[in-house]
Amino acid sequence: MNILITTALNPTLDVVAGAYAHWKLRQFFHEEVKIGIAGKDDAPTQWLLKELKIEDVVRLEDSTEQFDVFVLWNAIRDKTALLLPPVVEVQRVIEIIDRGDRGANDYSAFPKAEITVEPVTFSTIATERYQGRRLTLDQTCSQLLYCAIYIATDNLSPERTSPRDRAALRYLQTKMDPPLTLVRDLFVATQPR
Repeated sequence: MNILITTALNPTLDVVAGAYAHWKLRQFFHEEVKIGIAGKDDAPTQWLLKELKIEDVVRLEDSTEQFDVFVLWNAIRDKTALLLPPVVEVQRVIEIIDRGDRGANDYSAFPKAEITVEPVTFSTIATERYQGRRLTLDQTCSQLLYCAIYIATDNLSPERTSPRDRAALRYLQTKMDPPLTLVRDLFVATQPR
């Protein structure tokens, strides 16, 4: 079965990092899976994918590949279905990972999908999936998730950072050389000039 893990159009770094980690996880189990994004990436996503030399993310605008099923990261926000890449067929979505309050959104457009909604960053959701399976993240994936949590929580601001986000950061720190300069460089490189 050919699986595409993707996001809504114009994804943020947090969404891309979560989807990327999920792609790596499914590869671990030898699934035939690709990761693809469409639309305009935000500046942190563009910079960090280039900096970490991540080239596995397929640009869906350029792809003609057919997929059997789809996994969506970030499908609905504030009760509104987000724009999805044209390649996605909602009847063949098998899993949705969203953040927020599950009861606040209507997922009836995705009748075959297993739904996961958590009140934490997408990167925290992905990190917890590795922790729950006792699998090790590689250096690149750890750095991507670590930086994405910082960006998604506005540099760990108290009102945007949950205890689970902080726990994910502590876990990620044990899986890599602390990327403190990488986080700083990301903020500097993506600030409006």
